[in-house]
Amino acid sequence: MTDDITTDFGPAPLKKLGRYEITGELGRGGMGVVYSGFDPAIGRSVAIKTVLAHGDAMLLKRLQREARAVGCLNHPNIVTIHDVGEDQGVFYIAMEFVEGETLERSLSKGPLPLDVIVPIAEQVGAALDYAHTHKGGSVVHRDIKPPNIMISPHGIKVMDFGLAKLYSSSATGPTNVIGTPYYMSPEVWGSAPLDGRADIFSLGVTIYEALTGRMPFTGDRLPTVMRKILEEAPLAPSEIVPLAGEGVGCGLVEGAG
Repeated sequence: MTDDITTDFGPAPLKKLGRYEITGELGRGGMGVVYSGFDPAIGRSVAIKTVLAHGDAMLLKRLQREARAVGCLNHPNIVTIHDVGEDQGVFYIAMEFVEGETLERSLSKGPLPLDVIVPIAEQVGAALDYAHTHKGGSVVHRDIKPPNIMISPHGIKVMDFGLAKLYSSSATGPTNVIGTPYYMSPEVWGSAPLDGRADIFSLGVTIYEALTGRMPFTGDRLPTVMRKILEEAPLAPSEIVPLAGEGVGCGLVEGAG
């Protein structure tokens, strides 16, 4: 029997969403809660991501449409979306449950050696290339960063692929930005349209961080980070990690200036 799981979505604890049984909580953020779950119809474990939609019927339809479009992506390095739905006033996305740890957690123990970073970069890059050139239409992640990269026994999995845009659907006001500031490309801060190159820039920032243990663009305030991304070139990784070699990170991340 499933234990009661408290939730921010209402006074009653969640035990089920649609046909999915809630078995635990994996994490929570500004847009909702991620649960571990079980699909009794197929007999498989799933991760269930909930999204706050505030009872907006039109927004729910848009979220469902966009999530289904992302669900068409089928690549070994992209977490698969199995199902989308709405139950008890909660919009949810049921997706592949991946064993392992995020790159963020791995980096909390310190920088990674180059021979570990290279296959991670290759597999994330393969996922991005597939999504950006998908025959059903290019899908841009918009929030590539260590928490969205899962290191599993079966390889690298990119999580929340395309869902950064989905989550932004409920954002209002001119000050909202899609993604995490330290990893954002110059285009995000300017007026240029976004395409797959924004993801490549974010991957470069992620690799830089994994290799050096430092962010290439830092600041205590958002405008400072934005200015550095737009105007400054970061310190070469080889100046931080000499063993990386002079060629490593050449042009990995560069500001627009």
